[in-house]
Amino acid sequence: MALAQIDEAFFSFVRSHADEDPIKLRLKYKPERHSSIDLAITHLECVKKAKGKFIGDAGETIAPQVMLSPLSVEQASGLSTARLHVSLVKSGSKVLDMTCGMGIDTIAFATLGKCDVTTCEMEPFYAEVAEYNFGKYANIHVVKGDSVEYLKGTTEGYDVIFIDPARRDSNGGRVYNIHDCTPDLCDILPLLLKHAPRIIAKLSPMLDITQTIKDLSPMEIYSVEGDGGECKEILAVIEEVHGGETSIKVVHENGMFCFTQSDENAASAVYGSPEKGDVLYEPCAAAMKAAPFRLLSAKFGLKKLHPNTHLYFSEQSANGFPGKEYEIIDVINFSSSEIKSVAARYPKCNVATRNFILTPEQLTKKLKVKNGGDIKLFGVTLYDNTRKLVVTRGKGKFK
Repeated sequence: MALAQIDEAFFSFVRSHADEDPIKLRLKYKPERHSSIDLAITHLECVKKAKGKFIGDAGETIAPQVMLSPLSVEQASGLSTARLHVSLVKSGSKVLDMTCGMGIDTIAFATLGKCDVTTCEMEPFYAEVAEYNFGKYANIHVVKGDSVEYLKGTTEGYDVIFIDPARRDSNGGRVYNIHDCTPDLCDILPLLLKHAPRIIAKLSPMLDITQTIKDLSPMEIYSVEGDGGECKEILAVIEEVHGGETSIKVVHENGMFCFTQSDENAASAVYGSPEKGDVLYEPCAAAMKAAPFRLLSAKFGLKKLHPNTHLYFSEQSANGFPGKEYEIIDVINFSSSEIKSVAARYPKCNVATRNFILTPEQLTKKLKVKNGGDIKLFGVTLYDNTRKLVVTRGKGKFK
């Protein structure tokens, strides 16, 4: 088997070439498939792709010793999201991870959560890799085979079942609908609840949250902001005995914003026109996915620009807003006479549009500005259907 090649030659090559380009290494050495050098280069590709994804600020890590699937690195939880998963499980729990993959969540449950973890991997080679990586953990047990079939054939019970259904079809294409993922969580949910009272499902960030609540009736659903500012995942927590409305939780860099769909339905937004000196608020991607658009106005005492322009403003800062905060330094009418001077005043800026007649690329070209700098310019439509350019300066990366 290929794992016989995970030997001293493998680790020696990794140490010697840790700072080199894996693509150039592959061209230089032209290794045979599954040779020590081939697997070592694949590991270096994974390390390069992962960057600091599995490592904390203090140097703590949940990275496996050997990584042999760049795609799994891309799909795996980072340290921050793995910590969120662990926080939803009581320390010392008995956990079944149905979809091992690289084993990031398995390691996190076992080390950070002190849980006894059984993990399933149906691909024989990656099951062997998992066994190798988990060899030093007495509280991790690997099941080689299909996790659904395992549950059908066992009477074993668990405190929690964690599942991250595969989002690729037989041709390798991406899928997003719960019913298109493997396994179909809706179909197997009764089986899972026979073996554990609590199910945690990591789902595609492309899913519609309202439909997901209808499909799964979770007690909690999390919309999680990733390290790059994108919506990293939708996380559903499902319990057999659950009464009441699903709690929606937006996990963002400023904390967590919690609400229900009834809260949003009952909320009323206040609309207005921003002025120079006001503070502009841009919801993060996780908040945009969860869509508490009227509630953000009501909860934080902010005015909204338009029902379909999801930006907010106020005279003062609002603590805990799930997104970014900017100082408004100019508000310009979107008219031929006024936009002519934009390039002279703000030659370099980052252009975004919200509910606007032009795309960011089209607006950038029309204004004749260059991308970059610390200025962010929003092309927006206001509640009275007038169009403005809101020029801001703020902290953080522009997206």
